Amino acid sequence: YTEAGAVVGRGCVHVVPGSHNKTGQKVAVGNNLGELRLFGIHQRTRAVEDTYKISAFPRTPVNCMRVMQIPDSDKVAIFVGGQAAVGTCGDVLAFSRRNKSPFLDFTTHLTDPVSHLDLYQHDM
Repeated sequence: YTEAGAVVGRGCVHVVPGSHNKTGQKVAVGNNLGELRLFGIHQRTRAVEDTYKISAFPRTPVNCMRVMQIPDSDKVAIFVGGQAAVGTCGDVLAFSRRNKSPFLDFTTHLTDPVSHLDLYQHDM
């Protein structure tokens, strides 16, 4: 809880695939403050390192999150669903493991926030 910075919603903690190397495993966390955080857990020392923090949806919670490895590559995409501001449409943002700016920003034009995401690898 102290590392994530806020309450974490159901389905908003995922292990990042393909990140098990010398630096250790990486974990992506979406919290109720609208932040996407990536943590590195070192294998030998078991120390937790905050790799980066992104304000995906300022002041509104991250409702759902999916982490997916792009087929035939070592790239990873982190998809986050929520609501950009209270009373607006639902939004989906996608981030890579290394970049802090989204490579995909999709507005659903529905009055409800995005609460579930399904991704299919063969469509990537």
